[in-house]
Amino acid sequence: MTTTSYAVYCTFTNQPPATNACRYATEEEARSAGNELLSRWMQPTGFEVRPTTDPVNYTFDHAAGRSCPLPQPQEP
Repeated sequence: MTTTSYAVYCTFTNQPPATNACRYATEEEARSAGNELLSRWMQPTGFEVRPTTDPVNYTFDHAAGRSCPLPQPQEP
């Protein structure tokens, strides 16, 4: 598998890990996004970062402390 992005998988008690569609360019960005999610969500017991082959579609803005979608290419 050729890694092109990183995804955050939240872990829950007695449940398989779950993810969303956010994909980050670096493991550090994904880890920062996971920490931010855990700071405001009550159900997850933790998170893990996994490599994916999905295209990058988000970045983590450290100054704002949040995930931001990347601009999508416009159709001609």
